[in-house]
Amino acid sequence: MNDFLSEDWRAVFEYNDMKSFQDFWEYEAEWFEEPNVRRGGWSGVMRVVLESPDDTERVIFLKRQENHVTKTIWYPFRGKMTFEIEMKAIQQLRACNIPTLKPLYFAQRTIDGDRRSILITAELKDYISLEDLTHEWDDKGWPSVAERKRIIISVANVLREMHKHKLQHNCFYAKHVLLKFVDNDIDVRIIDLEKVKRRCLRTTATIRDLYTLSRHLGSWSATDRLRFLLVYMQIPRLNPVARKVWKKIARRTVRKESAI
Repeated sequence: MNDFLSEDWRAVFEYNDMKSFQDFWEYEAEWFEEPNVRRGGWSGVMRVVLESPDDTERVIFLKRQENHVTKTIWYPFRGKMTFEIEMKAIQQLRACNIPTLKPLYFAQRTIDGDRRSILITAELKDYISLEDLTHEWDDKGWPSVAERKRIIISVANVLREMHKHKLQHNCFYAKHVLLKFVDNDIDVRIIDLEKVKRRCLRTTATIRDLYTLSRHLGSWSATDRLRFLLVYMQIPRLNPVARKVWKKIARRTVRKESAI
């Protein structure tokens, strides 16, 4: 994959002496997520506050990895760097107008036999994950049905649009759904895209992602989970097709929980 640099951010990076791959690689900051050592290498995330020429602060997530690969059917031996997979997924979603991260920089190099990759995205300020929001409600009290429906509609619409393009998230946990409340609107962003796959059949993506979200919605009621399915399928009540999908999700959940 070719190098990528957001032209909107070139001046900001240069203002902070970030002009080359090596500059980004050697930039010193505390780890936001300590390096994860697996897949034959390591991968970590830094949250970095940058100064800009207009005297405002810009916040980025600077992700670095070395020899951190995943094997695919197209790369069964050498594998592919996971940031390359994630960057491609970000570009796919953005091309389909599906709200996700804003990429600022991507590049990879092989240095002294080690494969290194860098991915930088802009911070999503004032967003909260669906998982954290649920925990907050557990502590402080749950909102009205109307408010929960607003969230369900916003998330279901984005997921349906993603599946319309036959894109399966493949790890659609509540923590990977970010929400920002702006007046009467809810801005949804889908993150953590390194496992995104394009499917031949939309139904494959539907079952997988709906099941994953339902299983990781924590204390959301069965009624709200069913509401999500109905909104996603754009129907007012269960019909034979929706009932079949609902039963598949339930069976998968039972199998997963019994295996734990």
